[in-house]
Amino acid sequence: MSAPVIEYNDTVYSMEAFLKGDLMTNEREKVINRDNIVEDLNIEKIREKLLRACDGLEVNMVELESNIDSIYEENITTQKIQASLINTAVTMTSFEESD
Repeated sequence: MSAPVIEYNDTVYSMEAFLKGDLMTNEREKVINRDNIVEDLNIEKIREKLLRACDGLEVNMVELESNIDSIYEENITTQKIQASLINTAVTMTSFEESD
């Protein structure tokens, strides 16, 4: 008997990966890091940096993280991911002027 799987955005994931939220963990997805080294996309690293960057802001982290899928392209740079997510976070945040 094979392990249960879920298809999401035309990609098949193990049930365990899906339940853990590791929807982007896939061997074929690569990024180019700041040292110009190609490595596997690591959603945990992105999640960690997002939490730190959005600390104190009222941003829906699940919604923000879901945007990774729409900006991903093969061999995207981590700088481009960061810039795109910062822009998305800004649009999700409302700034109120003090009196």
